[in-house]
Amino acid sequence: MFIQTSEPRFRLQTLQSVGAYSGSALALAVDGSRKRIALSAEDTVVSIWSTRDLTCTAAMERFENAPSFLCFSGDGRYLASSFAFQPPSSDSGNGPPGGRRGSGGGGGSCGFIDVADTSTGRRVGLIRTTEREVFMVCWHPTKHALVFCGPSEAVSLVTF
Repeated sequence: MFIQTSEPRFRLQTLQSVGAYSGSALALAVDGSRKRIALSAEDTVVSIWSTRDLTCTAAMERFENAPSFLCFSGDGRYLASSFAFQPPSSDSGNGPPGGRRGSGGGGGSCGFIDVADTSTGRRVGLIRTTEREVFMVCWHPTKHALVFCGPSEAVSLVTF
């Protein structure tokens, strides 16, 4: 976490550092209330942290690959994680989708978005997309509706 000083040429100063993951960080999101942050890293774990005391409040360890993008819903209740090529290993949060770990749950030729409850980390929705990769996911500010896009020229909207 950093703060900006008021100098004309600003310098960032480290306030506190926490060992939150192994490998490189790949995605980061801050909820609208600024009370939580979500983090994805090469270790494939998505974790949600309290910004007040920097404690991990939920962790999702169901993924075979790390998410490329994270986004909190406007009310902070849900976290959307977008992936490319391979679905997460569980529809319920722990077991494989379609029975076999790494089976791809349908071929692996489409991307998907995992939607989790931020208080528990449990999956509440899995959105399969026609895009092979999902580059960006954004929630509507007041509704549970997601907009996402991939390499094609299409932008898609789904309600949750």
